[in-house]
Amino acid sequence: MKKQILILNIVLCTALSGCGNGKSDTTENSAKINATSDMIAISTLYSKLNTYQKNITESTYENLLFTENFTLSIPDASAVSRFQMKGYENQAVDDELLEYGSKALTKYFSDLYTEEERADLLEKAELQESELFLETPEIGLTIFRNGYIHAYNRGVAMALDENSSIANIYFPAENHEILQAYSLTQLASSDHYMLTDGDCTVAQAVCQANALLSENTDNPDLCPEVCNAYAVQLTDSVDVFQMSVRLIYGNVPFDVYDSLNSSFYFRALEEQKGNEREYENMPGKIVIAEQDHIDFQISVNTSYTITVQESADNCISPEKALAIASDYFSDQIIFAVDSLELVYAPYMLSEIDASTIQEQVDPVWKVHAYNENDGRYYVLYVDALTGECDNCGYSYSLEEIE
Repeated sequence: MKKQILILNIVLCTALSGCGNGKSDTTENSAKINATSDMIAISTLYSKLNTYQKNITESTYENLLFTENFTLSIPDASAVSRFQMKGYENQAVDDELLEYGSKALTKYFSDLYTEEERADLLEKAELQESELFLETPEIGLTIFRNGYIHAYNRGVAMALDENSSIANIYFPAENHEILQAYSLTQLASSDHYMLTDGDCTVAQAVCQANALLSENTDNPDLCPEVCNAYAVQLTDSVDVFQMSVRLIYGNVPFDVYDSLNSSFYFRALEEQKGNEREYENMPGKIVIAEQDHIDFQISVNTSYTITVQESADNCISPEKALAIASDYFSDQIIFAVDSLELVYAPYMLSEIDASTIQEQVDPVWKVHAYNENDGRYYVLYVDALTGECDNCGYSYSLEEIE
């Protein structure tokens, strides 16, 4: 099975790519921020979103142009924060891990098994290095040391899938015909598909999936939300939805990579103040085969405690973010910008003990652009509070990798 994400630490400093041309460094960018003219209230940005989008598309930049479908995305939020997230901490005691596994079985599979049957299942669980693995032909449960819970294989979709295997990476869209892809703005579609328990629209499936995800949230401040979906033909008579999931904090979404348009994503990193920031943007995945249940779930983690470091009710303007992006990109290449988003971008901190995952989360402007010279999509992150800009990535096709 093909992996959906491949991340390499590489440096993009060529004239062809046009990233990091050395015209200005992050310190200079930060120093140029004018607290009066460049910092705008986030509520104002949201209320005047259409005005800002119009002004941007009518602006002239040395090396940026804006596509016909350019979109500016600003959340309906009163503030943004910089914060740290600490994941579930397990102390490598088997009894405690089994207790955690028992709670997870009850949460995700209570309708499939009685309490006695769940206890019998746990006897089959494999414990190693503070991690629990439970896999049967019907279900699967993996609890990783850092708190990630993968609950998969309810058996509905996989029982119908001749290509399936008992594995914790079950993606129907990789092995079956994709009938239609739906981006975030298309999730209210009334298109109908035939699930195992009857007819269902995209909007109904998304609404139910969001409700089920919210029921299983460990931290009420972190809200999982479907951000795109594939309708997949599993058999001649049954369709399923494969959906990507992102987190929302304070009404501001976490960044996720563009899984509908790019299967593989490469990330270039530069050092800033001695630390590397490799932003993580892999979404969670769920499969909906019947309307009332999530059939498969992977990498949807809300078991974090959050420590806010700073909050602000204003951030640098989208125009300033684009000026910084223009300064970062090569002036020898024209980039076609198709979106600009205000999102949260997490990255793993360097000092993590054996039982804890800790992430730094920054508020950023995410610039998404196309470079016609090399045929790649680029993503550039501009810190929304400081203007620092040190993280650029680009997409590769599968053919280029092979």
